[in-house]
Order: sequence, then structure tokens, then C-alpha cells
Amino acid sequence: MGEIKRRKFIPKTKGIDELIQEQQQINHGPVVNAKLPVRIIGGDGNGESHIISSFNDVKINAELRNTLNSINYFEPTDVQKCVIPLIQNTTNDILCLAATGSGKSGSFLIPIINRLQKDKLSSGFCQSDTLNNSSPVAIIVAHTKELVEQLYKFAKTLAYGTQVGVAYARGQMPFEEGRRQLANGCDILVITPGRLQHYLNDGWIFVDGTQFVVIDEADKFIVEESFSSLLHELFNRMRKQNNFLFRTFMFSATLTEVADFVINDFLKKDCYKVIVGKPNQAVSHVHQRVLKVDVDKYGYAAKFEMARIILRKISTCEEPKNGEHFCYNTQRTLIFLNDARSCDRLAIKLSDLGYRAMSTSSHREMEQRYRAVSDFKEGKWHILIGTDIIARGMNFPKVKNIIIYELPPIHRYQEYVHRVGRTGRIGTEDGCAYIFFDPRSRNDEMQAEFLIEIPSWS
Repeated sequence: MGEIKRRKFIPKTKGIDELIQEQQQINHGPVVNAKLPVRIIGGDGNGESHIISSFNDVKINAELRNTLNSINYFEPTDVQKCVIPLIQNTTNDILCLAATGSGKSGSFLIPIINRLQKDKLSSGFCQSDTLNNSSPVAIIVAHTKELVEQLYKFAKTLAYGTQVGVAYARGQMPFEEGRRQLANGCDILVITPGRLQHYLNDGWIFVDGTQFVVIDEADKFIVEESFSSLLHELFNRMRKQNNFLFRTFMFSATLTEVADFVINDFLKKDCYKVIVGKPNQAVSHVHQRVLKVDVDKYGYAAKFEMARIILRKISTCEEPKNGEHFCYNTQRTLIFLNDARSCDRLAIKLSDLGYRAMSTSSHREMEQRYRAVSDFKEGKWHILIGTDIIARGMNFPKVKNIIIYELPPIHRYQEYVHRVGRTGRIGTEDGCAYIFFDPRSRNDEMQAEFLIEIPSWS
């Protein structure tokens, strides 16, 4: 059978008021101000001297500062205190390892937008000037379509009121929409690896003026041969066009030894390595409860019964209205499984019991994936069941509970950290993760006794 042709999809364009309102929902909790251990090594050897204590310590232009205030970004998070001045005041590459939900996206978007706006103003740029429609100054690569959409909307919000153009591209986007995005200005281009390859091959973008390359969730795909080849090609193109001054920034909450080794091929030797908090560990302020589920003895239904017990505990009953079926009002919950069909089956079973549950996975059309995530964020669905496409980098406001129905495969053990990290984000402290542990499962047993090592450079 041939490959299934996916339908193209463009979500409705949101106005700036909607984008700001969306960002305002990502509240900064009390733990965001907790002092985390910080280390900065490499560079000039004095990295920690660059750390700031407030946004007042760096010169942020008025338009960006107004937007930061409007989305409740009054003070930088710990990772932002380290990374923003390093991007703004040095010329080095950066590798940053910090906990999930610690504000890594803001740590690179804020200084990049600030720098680009400063350059625009100093060059006398005005709105009537020709837009940059083919030479991105910053290329931000993310591994999933959902994360690209999220980063694009955040960058678009931060760039409001400035002359900085933000564009994005991902799979299942019509090519005419991609051209429209570029035509509207692409000083910053947020893109998936596949589309980046296409844009380079077909000459849609030129990288002679690219100053920043950002790899978000770097450990996810830096070890994939296809992506490593793409990065080498990107860097070689820049060098062939006499662009030797570009900088590379890589971010993640986890880093395996293999990824740590490969990453060194792409970062300059004098790069800064920033470690905020405890690397490769789930955020400490999320309550993690490991629940023994003996599947071999009681069957796979044992996990379903355990999930029902948890969901009943975090739900209230709603009276049926106008002939509607009985349903529960459940605290916002994410459930993680390892394959798409299992996600769908669980969503159907929970829906039959009266829970507002929806599933998503890479097997779905982009429109279905977008609707599932969007409707969950807006509260239409109380439970979102998914694979690891929603485990990394995604912001889900008001999520209080995570159920890890199945532990990730042992070769992807680090995904556990990212799954747990969908709650307790930006310092909120009331998140809880329930982990189903099967003592008779070899996969579960290996992860229970596995100690995730901190990279050698930390």
C-alpha cells in the first residue's frame, strides 16, 4: 500500500488580543521564585558573573517590555536570569539544561527579539520598508508540529509592537501558506526539520544572514542521523555563504550521554553550558505517586480500574441537562500511553463512562491533532490521552494531574521526565503525577532501578 496522503490544514489566525489572553493563562506559581542551584561553565570562565536579577538589568526595548508586562512576565525565571544576558551580551554558543516548565522558551525568544528590534531601530527601519521575506535572522527548530505552533504563537506575541517579523512552517501546512508566512516577514522562522530541509533545497530561504540557530528539545532528535545531517547541511550552507558568525543555542530538560557526545559536534568549543536545577529529573514540586499494578496477575484491565479510581477521586458528578448523558466534571488531566491505538481505545472507554476524554497521536490528521489540543486547553475536554507528541515542551494551562498509564520504552526512558513536566509548570505547585508500575514488566523493572546520570560536564 502507498503512503496515506495527509490533508493540509491551517488553523484560524488568532489576533493579538487572543494570543495575549492565551499567554496570560500560563500563570507563574509560587515555586517559580524558589532559588534553584545554577551553574554556568565554559565560555570565558566567568559565566555566572553575567546572571541578572531582574529585567531591569538588561536593556529591553519599550515595546517588548510592555508586552512582557501584559502577559505577566514581571520577573525572569532562574533559567532566564542566566540565558538572556548570555545571548544578549556575549557571542558564544549555549547549551542549556533546565527543568521542564522553567521558562526556556522565553530565555531565547526575549533576547533574540530584543536584539532584532534594536538592530531595526538603529538601521532606521520603518513599516513602509521592504519586509525580510527570505533571509531569517533566527531559525528555531522544534521536533513536533504542535511545538512549532506553540513557539510561533509565543514569538508572535512577544514581537507585537516591534518591527520583527515572525513566520512558521510545519508538515501538513499548504505550501502557499508557507509562502504567505515568509512574505509577511521572517526575521524569526520557527520550523520543523522536514520543512527546513524543503525550504533549503528549494531555495525558499537563504541563510547568509542567519545569526541564531535554536534547537529546542535538542536531545530528542540530535541523535537521529537524518537531523544531524540536516544540521551539518545548514551549517555548511552558512559557511559557504561566508556566514561564520552565527551562534547555536540548544535547550532541553534531559540529556543522554549519546546526545551529549553528538551535541559537541555542533557547538563551538568556547560555548557556555548552563545547568539550572537538577538535570534529567522530574520537577521536584510535582507530587509523584507510583502505583503498583500487577498486569500479569490481574490482566491489562487492572490499569483501567486504577485509572477509574483516580479519575473518580478528581471528578465531581454533573446532572444531565436537556436529555444529555450523565457526565463527570474532572480536573484537567493528561494520560500518557505508548501507542496511538491504545490512546484511542482508552478515550472511547472513558467517554462511555461519562468522562470528557479525547485522544491524540501522530496517526491523526493535523486538524484533528490541533483541535484535540486546542479544545483541551479551552476546557471542552477534561482529559487528553496521548503519546509522547504532547510530552515535550507543550504548555497545558490548569493541568493538575498526569497519569502515566504506561512507562515509556526503556530506550526512551528520559520521556518520563517530560511527561511529568506537563504539570507544575512555571512554578505552580499543586500538580500530581500517578505512575502505573507493573513489577512483572521487564521494561518497568529496568526503569525502576535505572539511575539517570547527570552529563559529565555538569
